[in-house]
Amino acid sequence: MFEAFETSRFLGRPVHLFLFTLQGNSYRFASGARDMTIGSGDGARLYRSAAGIERSAVNETSERSQNKLTIKMPFLLNPAAAELPVTQEFGRIFRPFAPSGRVSVVCMKVHSNDPDLRAVIEWTGQVVSPRFTDTTLALTCERNNSRKGFRGNTGRFTRGCWKALYQCGVAMSDHAVAAVLSYAGGATLRSAAFAAFPAGRLEGGVVVWQRSNGLAETRTINSHAGDTITLNYPGPELAAGLAITVAPGCAHTFADCGSYFQNTPNYGGQPQLNVENPFDGHRISW
Repeated sequence: MFEAFETSRFLGRPVHLFLFTLQGNSYRFASGARDMTIGSGDGARLYRSAAGIERSAVNETSERSQNKLTIKMPFLLNPAAAELPVTQEFGRIFRPFAPSGRVSVVCMKVHSNDPDLRAVIEWTGQVVSPRFTDTTLALTCERNNSRKGFRGNTGRFTRGCWKALYQCGVAMSDHAVAAVLSYAGGATLRSAAFAAFPAGRLEGGVVVWQRSNGLAETRTINSHAGDTITLNYPGPELAAGLAITVAPGCAHTFADCGSYFQNTPNYGGQPQLNVENPFDGHRISW
């Protein structure tokens, strides 16, 4: 029945559906005036009516980076507002800092007068940036295949390892330790557990903690000295007494890979690479 309503000049009653997913948590909204249940049985899902939610037109061009979609929804910055929109809880995951994980987006369409209530997917992608005003939240989204990693991004021929730490065959759980914060101020954290590592060992590593809403936050460690570390940027709910998990960083050298992580078979660099530049004009022989 969807095709019949979609092609009709007067019978169609289109409603846009939005599904956002972050770390297994789902947020569902409908642009119609009432809540809608899509599916049946165990597959039934409720889409909450969100007055004012809308999206831009879907673009399909040869330039993937230009095929972005903007989704606008109500969001109130005023903490004393008498009534908050249903999208308020979802919008909070982007304030004051963007979430660590990827927020996936599925845009669908259904006709409210369709007896089958069949929802058709029109666009899928992910959120790349939020923008707030006093009363709205605008999310810029792009397709998954527009990201650099989906276009054959390969390793580099260098002496140092090009692989991301804990995505190189090393399990973070084998090196991570639990810690309790004694101080948290902006991007600076302190804990006695940090002092158990040699100075600088945690640089390039990660800090992971659980928020009260169930979301896991991750930050990169920029510096480490004694019981103090500095993160790449602050995070929500970091406070003294919070239990976190911290994992050491890697120098991305062959020596560090072997001596600390025992992972040289997966080393991504070329330690025997000649340090002389073959393109500076002088004659060399390898």
